[in-house]
Amino acid sequence: VMLYDDKIASYSSITEAINRRYAANHGYDLVAVRKRVSTRDPQWDCVKVVEVLMNDKEISKNHEWFFWIDSDAAFAKHEIDLFKKLNSTGKNFVICDDSPNKGSSAKNNGIQVNTGTFGFKNTPWSRNFTSLWWNSPFGKEKIRYHEQDAINTLYDRKTMDLHKNIKILDAEDMNSKFGSLDGISPADTFVVHMMAKPTDARISRFLNLLRATKKKGSNRPDHVIDNPDHFYANIASVEEKSKLNYTFWLLGFILLFLIVILTYRIILSKNKAKR
Repeated sequence: VMLYDDKIASYSSITEAINRRYAANHGYDLVAVRKRVSTRDPQWDCVKVVEVLMNDKEISKNHEWFFWIDSDAAFAKHEIDLFKKLNSTGKNFVICDDSPNKGSSAKNNGIQVNTGTFGFKNTPWSRNFTSLWWNSPFGKEKIRYHEQDAINTLYDRKTMDLHKNIKILDAEDMNSKFGSLDGISPADTFVVHMMAKPTDARISRFLNLLRATKKKGSNRPDHVIDNPDHFYANIASVEEKSKLNYTFWLLGFILLFLIVILTYRIILSKNKAKR
């Protein structure tokens, strides 16, 4: 699963082509969402996309894992089987360590993860957790408190037994180390994640990677047809429910306020009558 809009299509369309080629070679489906799905900072969109897909009965019934990959990342070693890598962990949530990318700001305790790539096994726990994750910005989602920070907090609090359900892999098991990006060749790591790199550097690296990867014989097309209208309809449904819940909450608050005022006036009126 990946997402990008026209603003970053110059390199994201290349990573989509690479990732679709990887998916076709292994018999996976790939969904590329082509517009933003929330008004939060863009980093949060990955959580909403995965949550909606996992809770879509028609989509989820045919898939054992849901794997997110940022649009500035691409599969480089196509001989590695992602499904086997995820399944071998025995966990519901698989993600990579981000501490090598933090340098001196790395935490001495707790965890630091990189949501550039992550996988959820299709289980009730995962579906419930993605919903919890989306609803856990702690009111800080617009002040540099992002989805990665929420995971760190939920882990520290042992919410939903996250510490028992998560597997944190080494940074380069299915992601990248920022400090190594300039020196690696197109296919030195399983996933090349060009985090915090300029657009021209991303385009150059991904074009080289596209040339280096070949489509093997497969019974799946190079471009798996998605159903974005169905997906966006689900997104709209979720947003409408959220707006509806807010409206009901607001009306309930107004009604309660009016009841309190009316009760106060009745009491006041009775007190005056006694005098």
